[in-house]
Order: sequence, then structure tokens, then C-alpha cells
Amino acid sequence: MGLFITMLLVAVTVGYYLTRVALPPRLIYQDNEANRQSVASIPALTQRYSPTPWLANTHLQLIFLGLKKAFGRRLQYDSHDILTMADGGTTALYWLGESLPEQTPTLLVLHTITGSPHSMRGLVRDLQLRTGWRVVVCTRRGHAELPLTAPRINTLGDTADLREQLAVITQRYPHSPLYAVGISAGSGLLVRYLGEEGHNTPIQGAMAYCPGYNVEVAFLRSRPPLQPHDGPQARSHLCYALRRPVFHQARLSAVRTSKRLAEFSRAYSCSGRLPQPERVPGGLQPGGCNEEHRHSDADSERRR
Repeated sequence: MGLFITMLLVAVTVGYYLTRVALPPRLIYQDNEANRQSVASIPALTQRYSPTPWLANTHLQLIFLGLKKAFGRRLQYDSHDILTMADGGTTALYWLGESLPEQTPTLLVLHTITGSPHSMRGLVRDLQLRTGWRVVVCTRRGHAELPLTAPRINTLGDTADLREQLAVITQRYPHSPLYAVGISAGSGLLVRYLGEEGHNTPIQGAMAYCPGYNVEVAFLRSRPPLQPHDGPQARSHLCYALRRPVFHQARLSAVRTSKRLAEFSRAYSCSGRLPQPERVPGGLQPGGCNEEHRHSDADSERRR
């Protein structure tokens, strides 16, 4: 009887894995000739993907990824440049593959919401090994222990900062073709930049990996059991330098006490602004940043 039950459980598990887990990717794209050719040229897009059986669940994969990042070996970057932006803000570029010939393509990596060159080391190492290209991590303000030296911050990054970083990269390697990959929050920055620049961008090809493009909706979907963790996690990564006098002190208590990602994002994005009237649909709304987001909260709750 025990053997029968064991065999039945194994059969059910295998059947579930083959019918619900190991499936071809779901492709969503505009149906045109160029996209059809792109899909046809990459066989992996239409083949069955079989994840590691004991990591078939997305939550297990995230837990394993967190452990891998926490205990994985460090990556020694070739060098890094600390950059001062036009408004006095501070960003950085971390390089891997500097000794490669100048004509070697350069791949820009735009990191996650709480990312840093250290947290991106696994992806950077894999990309460099698989492509043989030069890789540079474009580090945003307030990340990787960079000081916040100007009252201008954005959860997903700033396209003006990215343009300045690109100017440094192209000046350093003028004959290197440029490509980019944005990961999670970094994909929002990448897609916005490409949309603003259009054909004027020096980037020849780009990929949005695990794209995040609507912060308001995405953060409101953070719910238990992850919700109590998300807000403090973001605070611990991004708030250590907000005490600097360039930031409006009245906003900082809201940043420090936020418990959800949506709360943190609103307070964090407003911490560099002084209370002042702002123009909104229908005229001037007193209270500036606070009032604007309070109305946004109510609208979001109604939509849910």
C-alpha cells in the first residue's frame, strides 16, 4: 500500500511538472514580419522550458536567488568611475573587460531597484563570459553607497543621468558599439530613455529583462507575505544618505516610517522637493507633492 501511494504521488508530481510547469514560453509581440523573423531565429523562444524541478515555483526561485546573492563569490571589477552630474548629483560606472580591444562591443547594465555592482555581479559575470564583450554597470544615485549630493532622486533612475553616463562611455570608447540591458526597475529607465531619444540614441540594441514600467501599479500589488518586507528592504538600501541637508527634512519621516513599497516610492521621490503649489488638472493644488500623491492614492484604491 505504501509503495502504491508513493508511486501515485510521483506520477502526480511528474504529471503536474510536465503539464503545468515545463511549458514553452508565452510570447506577446506585434505580429509583423520583422518580429516573426526574430522569433524564428531564436529556437529557445518556441521550445519547452524545463526549470530545475526543485525550483519550479517562482517563490522558491527568488529564495534561491537571494541565497545565491548573499553567499556567492564576489566579483572584482577592473575599475570604477565616480561621476558628478550637471546638478551636482553623484553616479558611477563599474567596468569589467577594460583590457579588451577598443572595438569590442560595450554592454550597459541598468540595475534593479535596490541594485548595485555587487548585487549584479552574477549577471555581469555571465554576460561577460557568454558575449566576450566589455560590460559596464551604470550605477544610479544613492546606490552602492554613493552619497546623495543633490536633491534630485527617482526610484527607477533618471534619463538625464543616463545621458551623462553615456557621454562618458562613448568618449572613453568612441569606436565601441553600444548595447544595453535593463533589469527590473532598470528596464523602466532603459525603455523611457529609448523612447525619449528615438533614433538619436547611440545604443544599437537593447533588452528589457523582467521589465518594470508602471511603478504605481507594480508597488500596489506588493501584498502579504512580501509586503512587510518590501518597504523596510527598500529603506535600508536607499535611505542611509537622506539625512544630508540637501533634502527636505519634513519629508524624511514619511520615508523612514513607510511600510509598503508604494508608500516608500512616493515619500522617497518627494524627499527632494519643498512643499509648494503644483499645477495639476483643474488648476493649482496646494501642498505640492504630498497633495498630488494623496489624490493618486485614492484613485489607485478605487481602481483596485
